[in-house]
Amino acid sequence: MIRKLSTSFLIIALYSTGMYAQAQTGNVGNEQNRFEVSKQLDIFNALVKEVEMFYVDSIDIQKAVRRGIDAMLKGFDPYTEYIPESEMDQFKFITTGEYGGIGAYIRSRDGGTIVTEPFEKMPAAEAGLKAGDRIIAIDTVNTSNLPSDRVSELLKGIPNTKMSVKVNRAGEKKPLKFDIVRKQVVVDQVTHYGVYGDKTGYIYLNGFNEKSAQEVKAAFDDLKRNHGVTSLILDLRDNGGGLLESAVQIVNFFVDKDKEVVSMKGKISQWDKT
Repeated sequence: MIRKLSTSFLIIALYSTGMYAQAQTGNVGNEQNRFEVSKQLDIFNALVKEVEMFYVDSIDIQKAVRRGIDAMLKGFDPYTEYIPESEMDQFKFITTGEYGGIGAYIRSRDGGTIVTEPFEKMPAAEAGLKAGDRIIAIDTVNTSNLPSDRVSELLKGIPNTKMSVKVNRAGEKKPLKFDIVRKQVVVDQVTHYGVYGDKTGYIYLNGFNEKSAQEVKAAFDDLKRNHGVTSLILDLRDNGGGLLESAVQIVNFFVDKDKEVVSMKGKISQWDKT
């Protein structure tokens, strides 16, 4: 479980095990290291310019540099990631469970993307989208052959912004078009809980975000107060990870006070935490 929790936390950009390597000692070593960093950055900068000017084909510099960044970080450990500003909405969703969108689950099927479950009282359901609808266009973008993650990106956006979604629906000869206004959507991390067998409680936790501990506590209290459970299964299968602080708060429900559950030590002592 500790391995799972540490992995969950380290998804945060540039906040990884690699940043906790032992620091070099002595001013000479630090000066040499800074010089080497500057030298290698000059080499990289010169190489990018040369490729842009003289490579036989045109180069998308933004994509090329991004590939270089991703390859560099991949060489450190599996958890260090660079999150650019363009992906902050997804990062916010991971850490808060909130996003601007239509409120529906989608998935890939037969080379396209279908709606699997519109959320009750959310824009998708209120506009008339139904499970099984195949999304073929979002605004002016043809989505017939796009992967579902790209379709998901197009569906998300700033709350209260308008969009149009065109779908093919079984039994309808022509595509259907829906005008939808995005809304702030909050996704619960405790997606199911109940009682199984002889007073055994069960909680399925989808991820660790800012609200996870609160949701687990509410479910746990309900199971104890109203169902008299004497044992509990906390199901973390397919849990996507998330925030370390959230995981520690949940551990606090089940371990004695003042027990150490995780510690962090690194190059910058001010970041050390137990």
